[in-house]
Amino acid sequence: MTANYCKSRERERERESYNLENKREGKGLYGNKPYFLSTASKANGITLIALVVTIVVLLILAGVTITFVLGEDGIINMAKQAAIATENAQVDDALQLKAAEHLFKDIEDETQTSLILYLRQEGIIDENNVINVGKLVGPGLSTGKGSFDTKKDIYILEEQGIASSTRLASTKVIKIAEESISAKIYNLVYYDRDGVSRIINNIRDGGSEETGNMITFTIDGETYHAKEGTTWKEFVQKHPDEFIIDDMGMVYYDHNILGRQRDDGQPADVVLGDEKIADGATYGTGGFAECVRGDSLILTNLNNETTLAKDVRNGDTIVYYNFETNKLEEGIVSKVYIHKNATNFVKYAFEDGSYLEVTDYHPIYTKEGWRSLTRRNGYEKPQIGDKVKTEKGWKTLTNIEEYKGLEDCYDFGIKSKDGKTVNNYFANGTLVQSSID
Repeated sequence: MTANYCKSRERERERESYNLENKREGKGLYGNKPYFLSTASKANGITLIALVVTIVVLLILAGVTITFVLGEDGIINMAKQAAIATENAQVDDALQLKAAEHLFKDIEDETQTSLILYLRQEGIIDENNVINVGKLVGPGLSTGKGSFDTKKDIYILEEQGIASSTRLASTKVIKIAEESISAKIYNLVYYDRDGVSRIINNIRDGGSEETGNMITFTIDGETYHAKEGTTWKEFVQKHPDEFIIDDMGMVYYDHNILGRQRDDGQPADVVLGDEKIADGATYGTGGFAECVRGDSLILTNLNNETTLAKDVRNGDTIVYYNFETNKLEEGIVSKVYIHKNATNFVKYAFEDGSYLEVTDYHPIYTKEGWRSLTRRNGYEKPQIGDKVKTEKGWKTLTNIEEYKGLEDCYDFGIKSKDGKTVNNYFANGTLVQSSID
């Protein structure tokens, strides 16, 4: 027992001597705790902190990844939205083709059937104007499978409003009645699976209104109807007992040539068989155009008299600027161009308080030459501060405002009195270019 006790005391003295030596060297702990235990504790603490930090970082990265993939603006949702947008465009394209198909059929048959009725007859829409995408596009679409009751995941035509226009034209023999024409505008709307609506496009329903209104006129108490834009030759073929056409294409009623008369009694624009009924106008449609609004004031003679652009007719006088003589001269309107449903307009404002509203494509004349907002024919864009030509001199351009609309607009072919083509006229006191040769 004494030997064991002595060994125990010897080991204790060695341990105390070891710790005392480490204390002098700045190592280990005070007291009886061994150095190797202190080092292990520190290592374990550092490892635990690193583990916590790593877990926090991984959680943050996981959250970012989940948001990036599954969030509202994540990859998966964006891919879904892109697929829906593609199908929206497919439905719109197919519907516009159906509208064009209806338009050509309507012109050929002269039925004046509304587009909505036509689509219902074709099974494209139901009584609630909900589109049958399978019938319109085919079975491959994933959208448009909902119902009108829930208004979720459906394509529908919703009435936007009424677009109206008025026409008045006359000849020496024929008086054409003033007639207001109305057409309904429908929005193509998609209600998604959450019931949120999105307007994709709009479409006009006015029978064949897009290619011309129905004109009503009377002769000797008899009433006749023709689509605006119909030629006299086509009209005579439908009414051979009342109207005749000679080998030169001249149309007669009761031995009278159908054409407006000048004050001196001479025909201003004898109506030939290939000309359009009423005013000899030609027509275009859509957003792209070069023309002035119908309420623009057109300078028609050197006495400073003006006429609304929508009321100008073939044979009317119109004032233009002769660049060779640097003088204003009177010419003759040789053609009227009516562009229906133009959309892209610009309003030019001037220092004298006047303004001009034309399509953004239509050139105006400045001291630097012709200018067009869309750089037509390579023209530079007009700039605020430009001096713009008027019938009396020049005026300063002070503001340029682009806007969207849905308006009929007008342009004119012009001949000088010696038969030369003229390329300009004055609208709202501003020199603009004529687009018609």
